Amino acid sequence: MVPRRTKAARGEPIQFSAVAQPEVSVIVCGHNQARYSFDCLRALAIAIEDTAYEVIFVDDASTDETLAVRGSAPGLRYLRNPENAGFLRSVNRAAREARGDYLLLLNNDTLPLGGFCQALRRVFVEHPKAGLAGAMLLYGDASLQEAGGIVWSDASGCNFDKHDDPGKPEYCYLREVDYCSAACVMIPRWVWEQLSGFSEDFAPCYYEDTDLAFRARAAGFQVFFQPFAKVVHFEGATAGTDANSGAKRYQRINREKFAQRWASVLPSHGAAGAPWSSMPLHRPPIATPAPRTPSTCCAL
Repeated sequence: MVPRRTKAARGEPIQFSAVAQPEVSVIVCGHNQARYSFDCLRALAIAIEDTAYEVIFVDDASTDETLAVRGSAPGLRYLRNPENAGFLRSVNRAAREARGDYLLLLNNDTLPLGGFCQALRRVFVEHPKAGLAGAMLLYGDASLQEAGGIVWSDASGCNFDKHDDPGKPEYCYLREVDYCSAACVMIPRWVWEQLSGFSEDFAPCYYEDTDLAFRARAAGFQVFFQPFAKVVHFEGATAGTDANSGAKRYQRINREKFAQRWASVLPSHGAAGAPWSSMPLHRPPIATPAPRTPSTCCAL
């Protein structure tokens, strides 16, 4: 069952367990949109049971009630940027402060569902070469938003798939993918440090997660989509949907940077809209569903 967002930002207490040696450091960043941040943290406190964790919240110079996150929950580590730094730099800062063996990046406009953290962690137990694992993203109506991401030869991106039934077999097996959205992705801290985190070239946001996945693969790691980690994502709630204004405009700018950086790799990725089964062999499926063409493409 998909939880609904609450009407009150601070109506219910949030309880996090404080541990001396966390296995997982959950990183949540927020710039304004206080209601989303409080709902995310509240859902996280319920969903992350049975895991030794810490939660690091980065307040990216918010001017609304987000400041109240500080002290709102026992065990929460609160960091505040003196000025708006953007998603990429906020995550990099939190990662430097993290104590866990794994970093779990989680957008503040998400509601994680029970068992999501354990499912992501299991990928690294079962696949020693795994360097990155991302969750299944759902819309608020429980339809599919993303089952891993595809990058085409022109550097455009596509969700696999959108607005479909997430319970269909083609979405419900572990497989390698080009990238997974940083709305919910896990990476071993040592891998993150080896890759030097998100590249500053993509600041303040967009394509930093795609570039991270490509660099992980170039370093010999595998990038997985884990369907048993489920997260509701209110797409566009924080960055907007207008590609010509606000933070969203960096989607186009950083696509050009990404295309230049990975010019030697992208030609093997096929033309936009090609059947996903025709994609390169660097991400073979664990099981083989029938060939299909992604129905809805996006620019990442």
